[in-house]
Amino acid sequence: MDAETVLSDLVASGPRQVCFWSGAGVSMAPPTNLPSGFELTRTAAEWAFLPGTLDDVVQYYERLHISRELPRLEVLLGVASAPDNHGGRILRQLFSPMRRAPPNALHRFFASHIDAGGTHITANFDACIERAGDIHTKVLHYHGSIDDGV
Repeated sequence: MDAETVLSDLVASGPRQVCFWSGAGVSMAPPTNLPSGFELTRTAAEWAFLPGTLDDVVQYYERLHISRELPRLEVLLGVASAPDNHGGRILRQLFSPMRRAPPNALHRFFASHIDAGGTHITANFDACIERAGDIHTKVLHYHGSIDDGV
């Protein structure tokens, strides 16, 4: 079954019966063109930590048999944005492109689903779904949103 068929079947079941979950892949599509979570993690590490820090962490992960290629983005951001480190400055820099990124077709689809009574949960920090449908409180950003001052 293709993605289009799955989506149309979900929509046919009624928006109130469907909760979509999304991640960075939604905001990578043009014209939004935001980076993947993997890319954001690498960029955060490059901007906020000494050169080689990410490589050291990856080596520790390998030695400890932690099955992750990179540390979780929110862990790096938590350490980097601590008041004793970079504070909110690093978050403002990293998330700056998200503030002006235009919504894409996926954002518009999810916004129309929410407008029809559906729900949406996302790992994304950007507010493209809200901007696509001029909605403000119906998307749950479980890592926070740039509109919340993240």
